[in-house]
Amino acid sequence: MLEAFVIERLKQNLLTEENLAELVKLTNEEIKQGKSQYREKLLAIDAQLEALKGKLDKLYDALESGMLDLSDLAPRIKEMKSQIDKLENTRADLADGKQR
Repeated sequence: MLEAFVIERLKQNLLTEENLAELVKLTNEEIKQGKSQYREKLLAIDAQLEALKGKLDKLYDALESGMLDLSDLAPRIKEMKSQIDKLENTRADLADGKQR
């Protein structure tokens, strides 16, 4: 009986229309903030990917033009491709909701 009374009093005092409206407002603000942070992370990853792919293209151009030998560029190309793969995996995980 006491438990039922306490629960009823809590409902009356805590679950008011004003409190519920405030809770909805706070929840919406957190969702907006999370969405904004998510977009910022995606944009940062996209910018990094674009920069790395541009550098990789320049290395391929240098290789194709004969300016440098494959033995000179191979380690750097391998490293850049690894960085690109990591960023693409991070982006995919983020898009799938694994890193929010």
